[in-house]
Amino acid sequence: MRLLPVMGLLLALTATCAAQTPLNELTTGQYQGFPGGLYAASNEPPPAQATAARSALAQVVPRDATGAPEPMGSIGLISIGMSNTSQEFRWFERLEDANPLRHASLVFINGAIGSHPSEFWADPQHQAWSTAEARVAAAGLSPSQVQVAWIKLARGSVPDLRFPQHAMQLRDDLRAVVRNAKVRFPNLRVAWLSSRIWGGWSSNPQRNEPLSYETAFAVRWLIEDQVAGDPLLSPVEAPVLLWGPYLWAAGASPRADGLAWPLSDFEPDAIHPNDAGERKAAALLSQFFNTDAIAAPWYRGSSASRLLRFEVNADATVDQAQPSINFGAQSALRLNGAAGAIARSYLRFDVQTLDRVPSHALVRGLLGSTVQPLLRQTSDAWSESTLTFSTAPGPSGAELGTLASFGDSFVLSVGSALAQPQAMLNLVMFTPSTSPGVLRSRESGDGPYLLVRVASDSIFTSGFE
Repeated sequence: MRLLPVMGLLLALTATCAAQTPLNELTTGQYQGFPGGLYAASNEPPPAQATAARSALAQVVPRDATGAPEPMGSIGLISIGMSNTSQEFRWFERLEDANPLRHASLVFINGAIGSHPSEFWADPQHQAWSTAEARVAAAGLSPSQVQVAWIKLARGSVPDLRFPQHAMQLRDDLRAVVRNAKVRFPNLRVAWLSSRIWGGWSSNPQRNEPLSYETAFAVRWLIEDQVAGDPLLSPVEAPVLLWGPYLWAAGASPRADGLAWPLSDFEPDAIHPNDAGERKAAALLSQFFNTDAIAAPWYRGSSASRLLRFEVNADATVDQAQPSINFGAQSALRLNGAAGAIARSYLRFDVQTLDRVPSHALVRGLLGSTVQPLLRQTSDAWSESTLTFSTAPGPSGAELGTLASFGDSFVLSVGSALAQPQAMLNLVMFTPSTSPGVLRSRESGDGPYLLVRVASDSIFTSGFE
C-alpha cells in the first residue's frame, strides 16, 4: 500500500537531494549562495565563541535550590523543543543515566513538549514555559539549578516556504526562545542547538525537504548573530550558543560518518521517528556530549557524588474489574481512575545496598499514553506473580507527588521515600483521571528505574541517621 507513493516521492526528490549535501560536509561549497559548514565554512566555533563557552561552562557547577554553589547540589540539563525533541531526549536520558563516566550531579529534564513548535516557545507567556518549570520541579530541581540546555525546534506553521525567508523566521523565533529561557532559568549558561532530521519521507510541505535541511541555517545564523555582538544575545540576555549534534542526513543515503535516515526509522506519518529512530538520535546526542572538544571536559567532570541505578525488579497491575486475575507478566502496566474500572500499578526496587541518605533520587519510566499519575509508598506484602486487586496492599503515607508526564515518559523525585534504611522500596502508581494510562513494564525490556545520587566515598561520613 505504501510502496508506490514512496517510490514516487523518491523520484520527485532526486534532484532536490542531489543539491543537499549535509551542512557539516559542505565546508568548501555553498547552498543557494550561502557558505556551508556549521559555523560558516567551518565545523568549529570561532575562537572567541569557543572561549566564551568554556568560560561559561566553568560556572556550571552543582547548586542548591537557591542557586548557590553546593558540592552535593544539582546541574539541570533541560531539553526545549517539540515532539521529535521529546522523543529523542527520553532515550538520551536512559542512555546517560547508565553512563558511569558522566558528571554525577547532572539531572536530565525532558522539557520538550509535543505539538509545541518554535512560535509557542517564542512567546514568553506561553504555557510551554510553565509546563517546563513543572517538569523541573517534578525532577526535584528549582529553576536556579537549570544551567545548560539542548534546543531543537521548528516552526509549526511556515507561511512562506521560500528559502531563506522561512529559515530567517525560525532564527527570529530561536532568538526569542533562548532569551525566554534565560529569564526562566537565570543560571542558564550554555545552550546547544540542533536542527531537524531528514524530512523527505513526508508529503507534508511544512515538514519535507528541502525545508528540514534548511532549518539548519536558522541555527547557524542565530549563532553568527551572537558572535557578531547582537545586544539581544549578550551574556546577560542569553546563554552562550553552540551547535549540538547535527542530525540531518539525506534519507537512506549515508553521509560520510554513516548516518542515514531510512523510512524504517519513522512512524507511519513519516515525520516522527519511531523507537529505532529515537534511539539513533539519542545515541548521536550522547556521542556529542561525551566526545565534543568543548562539551566533554565539562560533561565528564568529577563530582563530590556518585550515582546508583536500580532497575525495577518487580511490577504488576491490579484491576478492579478483574479482581482475582494477576497481571504480573505483561509488557505494559495500566492506570485508570474511571469509575468501575480502577486499575493501578505496583513497582518494587531492591535498595538494600543503599547505605546512606541520598541527596537526590528520582524514578524515571516510559509511557505509552499521556497521563499524570500519582505515586505513593506501599507495603512489601505482594508478589509480582500472585498480586491481584483482591490481595493488593493499599497506598500508605502521603503522595510523593504528581509525576511529570511528558506524553512518552515520566519522572518524579522520590528522595523523601529513601530517608530511612529499607530493603525494598515499594511504590504504587494510580491516577484519578478517566483517561487510561499505560507505561512500559520490566517485561518490555524498558521498565522504570530508580536513580539515586549519594555522597562519594571520599566525603561520606555517616549512614542513615
